[in-house]
Amino acid sequence: MNSVGGISAPHSLRPSLVRKPPTVEEAGSRSDALTEEEKQIVAQMKARDREVRDHEQAHKVVGGRYAGAISYDFNQGPDGKQYAVGGEVAIDTAPVPDDLRATVIKMEVVIAAALAPAEPSAQDRAVALLARSQLFAAQSEMVREELDTSYGSGVLNSVSAIAPDQESGFISIVV
Repeated sequence: MNSVGGISAPHSLRPSLVRKPPTVEEAGSRSDALTEEEKQIVAQMKARDREVRDHEQAHKVVGGRYAGAISYDFNQGPDGKQYAVGGEVAIDTAPVPDDLRATVIKMEVVIAAALAPAEPSAQDRAVALLARSQLFAAQSEMVREELDTSYGSGVLNSVSAIAPDQESGFISIVV
């Protein structure tokens, strides 16, 4: 066996008979010469490409200024073209320093961006959960500050917990 690029090939395969990837110029005309199996693969890759691009674009559009650039992972199809098979959009999940209201607004955007695709991934849900935690922390601190401002610092001594209710969105104050 000959070893070519880490792949073993039997002696009976001569280089002239081994299928080479098409050049960019050949890629356009290559689709006419695809087998039925290759055409099915290309159709699946095109569908996955569209799904990946739509998914990442949803994050980007909803995330607005908190979303970074879209990054894709590509695989080459039998037609010589590159198809997106995965991707990601970085999103800023850091609280806004010294501004609880801005943090709440930002985390609402981050949550919406993370859950924007039709089918959020496990990573998307994890980002949304992190942002929700930071949103609730900021809201709790805002309530503490409001209580302190409205009723004096003594009222906080009688408050044992300020906890967000994730289902209703309300904050519970336990005295």
